[in-house]
Formats: sequence, structure tokens, C-alpha cells
Amino acid sequence: MNALPADTRMGVPAASIDSTPLRNRQLAKITVKRLADGRFYKAMLPGQRGRSEATMTLVGILGDKDLPPVRREQARANKAHLLRRQSANVYGFDYGTFEQAVQNIAHIDYKFITFVCHRGQDAGCSVREAEDDKGRPINFRTQYFTVGRHANPDHRVPFEKAVDPHNVLKDLESNTIVHSGDNDVIYLEYKDDRHRVKDPASFRTGDVVEVGFAMVAYRNFLAETGEHYKCYLVMRSLTLLDLSVAMEHHIANVSNKHMKAVQSKRGEGAKCMIDDESDEEEI
Repeated sequence: MNALPADTRMGVPAASIDSTPLRNRQLAKITVKRLADGRFYKAMLPGQRGRSEATMTLVGILGDKDLPPVRREQARANKAHLLRRQSANVYGFDYGTFEQAVQNIAHIDYKFITFVCHRGQDAGCSVREAEDDKGRPINFRTQYFTVGRHANPDHRVPFEKAVDPHNVLKDLESNTIVHSGDNDVIYLEYKDDRHRVKDPASFRTGDVVEVGFAMVAYRNFLAETGEHYKCYLVMRSLTLLDLSVAMEHHIANVSNKHMKAVQSKRGEGAKCMIDDESDEEEI
């Protein structure tokens, strides 16, 4: 995963940086890439090793969430446990720039629509309209597993102990059920100018968080319409922000550190996110 420049941040207080988050030149560099024989499309950015997954960040207030750990009785009771996902809704920390973030997401989303829908498929990401006095939420989600013939055991990465303390998820793995870098979410806390691994169970509604996310359109097959793509905002990291630090200094200077910390935590598990030049691409 790339350690992305500061201008890929979305939804942060405008006073904290010199210009609009996710500048137009960065938006222009984003392309949509067909990967894994068309199983999914990803938003991509250029990096040191070629194009790789565009991982952006957004600061907001944590709303409804479904985060680890998963209890064993939950896995047993859930018939679709292989499709279980961790998810979080995030509301605007700063109204103006959060709305700009929504527009930036829509801009990238349009690239998915134009690139995928000319094949007769729907690929749009949707951000809900305002529901209450908190405004509109943005939903981020990540499945725990890659399942089926596209599951590669060589890309398996271990679950963090705090994510799967009783090996409930680990016990579900096989050669065709794999927790890979594409399924991994890093939970962190930024405090005293340091990143620490954070127990996901300790995140609370109302926390100020930074979400690292990718935009991915996954293929499904529907009885009525056949092949169909749905775009999601895929959560890659969730960082609890330390409000004892002056917010302007914090947001302006450490957001890149978040992504570097995520990169070091993900390590070799991120290999499968690097671009395969044999697949087709839209410029």
C-alpha cells in the first residue's frame, strides 16, 4: 500500500492544511483498474512500484459500527458467516470539508460508473442523504475473508490478537477461505505522537477517528440481471485521534504518518494490492 501524500485526505478541517483535501491533480491521477479476471475493479494511484490501490483518509465522528471481535456463538448462529464484515458509519467532523469529501467520493465514483457501466453494469457507490441532526453518514466496510477460487493461501495474513482473541475467525480458514491483505483492517490509536495498536472493541460511538479506505467495485450475479457490480468504500484502517493534541497541528502533520503506520502493520500482506499490469485500465 502506498504512503500517500497529504492531499489525499478528505473531510478534515480546512484551516489545518493549505488547500482543499484531495486536490484536483490527485483526483485526475486516479484511474479504475480491472483485476482478478473481472472479479473486482479498484481505484488506483501511481506509486513507487507502479499503480497500486488508492488509499484515502477521512476524519469524522464514529457512528453505528460492527467491529471485532466475533464471538463463537455468533459465527455458529450466522449461516452466512463467511460473508461477515466489519463496518463503521462516520459522520462529518467539519461540515464544509466533509461535504467536499462526499463530492470527491462522487467524482471517483463517476469513474467507476463510466468505466464499468458501459459494459451494461451498475457500479455506483452511494452516500446516504442526511438522516438526523448528525447529518449524512458514510459507510465503510470490509469482509473478513476472500472466499472461493480467488482465495490465495499465499496471501494469508494473521488476524491481530485483539481482532480474533479466541481464534473464532482463524478456525474458519481453509485453502478456499482466506483472510488476506485485502480483508485486513488495522486498528490504531494516535497518542503522545505515537501510533499504538488499538483493541477494536474499545472504539465508542462519538469518537473522533480517521478512516483509511479504498474504493472497490465487486462483482455479483443476480438472477434478474446477471452480472452486476456494486462499489463499496472498503475500510483499511481505523485510527482513534488524540484530542489532547491541537487539532490543526494534529491533522496537518500526522495523517501521512497514519498511513505509514498502517503500511508497516500490514507488511507483506499488502502484496496482493499491487497492480497487475496485465489487466486493463482506464486513463
